Amino acid sequence: MPQTFVRSLVLTLAFAAVPVAARAQVGVPASRSMPGMPTRIGIGYVANIPNQLVGVTGHFVSPSLLGGLGLYVDAKLDNSSPEDEEGFLPDLTAEEVEDTRNDGVFHDEGSWQTVNVALMKPVTSQLVAYAGAGVSKVTAYNQYFDEERQMGRLGFYWVEDEEKSGTRANFMGGVFFQLGESFAVQMGGETRPAGFTMGVTYLLPLR
Repeated sequence: MPQTFVRSLVLTLAFAAVPVAARAQVGVPASRSMPGMPTRIGIGYVANIPNQLVGVTGHFVSPSLLGGLGLYVDAKLDNSSPEDEEGFLPDLTAEEVEDTRNDGVFHDEGSWQTVNVALMKPVTSQLVAYAGAGVSKVTAYNQYFDEERQMGRLGFYWVEDEEKSGTRANFMGGVFFQLGESFAVQMGGETRPAGFTMGVTYLLPLR
């Protein structure tokens, strides 16, 4: 998935609601900009599709604090990596393969762990937009093929690529659509790793 497309999605989701918010707030004092939005806590499941299918999210929104803004946090990770494969060789690196062997790269893959923080802004009593950033740690792997089939499984083997591994800045944004009194659906996008954010959150109003 092209990262430029995901960046466009993030910016669109984060700012598309601004005109709606402006119309909703005409003639309403800033301290009571969203009278239908109660103070609430949200806890739920979130995924960054297709790379991170395990995640947890939490948020806090109050119309009387931070000018009506809220705080969002999440953490996501892969549910598997090439290290779980039978052909993974922990004592060999990609640099060593390139220096000592003539095996070609068959496939490459990254395993990601991400923590994000964002600000939230109620747009209506049922819609909240968010935008923020975080840090992603990626461990990169290369899969090689040994024509003599002595390495790994049937000649296919995975090794870690230390040069491509490291930390990356992640930018994200999206919206929460409230469904009924207790649940909200989360939709958005992220840049590192590039993907679509999807989640379900349980809402606990604090009145």
